[in-house]
Amino acid sequence: MQRKLTIISIHTFIWLLIIGVPVVINAMFVETQRPGLYLPPPFWFSVGLLVVIYYLNYYVFIPKFLFNKKYVVYALILIGLFFFMMKSIGIFIDFIDSGRPNRLNEREAQRLLSMLITNVFLMYITVFFASIALRIANRWQQTEKERFNAQLSYLTSQINPHFLFNTLNSIYGMTIVAAPKAADMVSKLSEMMRYTLDSSRNNKVSLNEELNYLQGYIELQKVRLDKNISLDVSIEDDDSGLSIAPLILLPFIENAFKYGVNAEQNSNIKIHIKTDDSSLKLIVFNNKVDVDEQHLKKTGFGIANTKNRLELIYPEKHKLELIENDYDYTVKLDLELD
Repeated sequence: MQRKLTIISIHTFIWLLIIGVPVVINAMFVETQRPGLYLPPPFWFSVGLLVVIYYLNYYVFIPKFLFNKKYVVYALILIGLFFFMMKSIGIFIDFIDSGRPNRLNEREAQRLLSMLITNVFLMYITVFFASIALRIANRWQQTEKERFNAQLSYLTSQINPHFLFNTLNSIYGMTIVAAPKAADMVSKLSEMMRYTLDSSRNNKVSLNEELNYLQGYIELQKVRLDKNISLDVSIEDDDSGLSIAPLILLPFIENAFKYGVNAEQNSNIKIHIKTDDSSLKLIVFNNKVDVDEQHLKKTGFGIANTKNRLELIYPEKHKLELIENDYDYTVKLDLELD
């Protein structure tokens, strides 16, 4: 509620500033027979157009063109809208002037047009810069909020991790003789959890370590797979020294096991990861099977969060395709790394 009031207050202040300055200047420097603060109808018509342009720019043009670095297109839109606005104002002036018994003489018309062009140009520039500044500020706040949530999540996950690792080591010691296969799984789980905690402290990790982590995760998932599940995995080792945002690929692989495994249904899961120079290509495919809807409601946020992370960490450096039909689901991700 407080955030909404703040946003409304900021927008109200911006519009009071945009409208108020020309009104005051007109009252101080322009001679008029009208009492008080007066501006002609074309001025208020232009204000209405500016309101539409402001919010089109704020909600459509800035995120679609400016934030995606399509500067030429954005500049052409800015220029085109200005000429469209001036043409519309000219048509409006002709319309209201034609209905007057005493039309404006040439001198009055020139004075009115000169005043309008100056005021509208200043207001137009102010509208664009104000909407850009406010949009960038909102984007920065969103980024900071997501960073804070990530840090909070990390701190929460740090609650007594040593107790958990000690417990896993104890279980490993008890099962290594009686059930060596189970002991191996406990060991892998312990390594994965330690990597999860350690990697969350860094913005980037070694790609090779990340791929090893994914292979360990898939090995753990194999334990619960029945013979009716066909699993095709191809993960190429990386020796190029590239780095990647930690755990950014995992949700796509988790998704395949979440939606593609049912003990009573046949299904296929394919996971292919390949690196070429500085690019990484991920393809994950799974058949859709019947799953527990209650479980999905509790765990259905991974893909959406990962899409947001990709937009924030790899803008203009990734291409993500999510292909879905009634029978299967495919993820294709191309990622430029450094």
